[in-house]
Amino acid sequence: MKNQNGFSLVELLVVIGIVVIVALATISGYPNFKKKLSLQRASQEVVLGIRQAQIYGLGVKEFGGVYPGYGVHFDISSGPANSFVLFADLDGDSEYDNPGEIVETFRLNKGEGSIEELLCDGVACGSDILNIIYLRPYPTVILKDGNGASGYSAAEITIRSPKGDERSAIVSATGQIVAQ
Repeated sequence: MKNQNGFSLVELLVVIGIVVIVALATISGYPNFKKKLSLQRASQEVVLGIRQAQIYGLGVKEFGGVYPGYGVHFDISSGPANSFVLFADLDGDSEYDNPGEIVETFRLNKGEGSIEELLCDGVACGSDILNIIYLRPYPTVILKDGNGASGYSAAEITIRSPKGDERSAIVSATGQIVAQ
């Protein structure tokens, strides 16, 4: 017998079959992976917006010639929200109440998810509005609902994908911000 170099047709077909099976498994799971990644990106956007308010509030960030506290305003009173507001608390009432206080509006990309639920200490906040305020020089956070109630130890912002998956951004009164 001669020494043969190369692959036989059977070996080549087996290798091609394995590659096709792996490719199909990868391609079939991609849409779910993409949706989960989009939801994770939306929750990270919320966390980064809150973190930006924290940095502005605890640092020395001027706004309109003054050095106010900074906060984030969530409003789901008219249904799920795709945006939230970073604001400068110019009047010192620990609430967003004037469009002149807007520093930046964050928008979640369509299809990534929307802000569906606001929890204060594990239960629904007193209203469908939540303000998270950082005041210099205090490291603690003011968590205030739309009815003016404050003193909460934690707030949770739930982001839900169109498919129904959920992620949360949790803010504690001590200043810790976590995406789950």
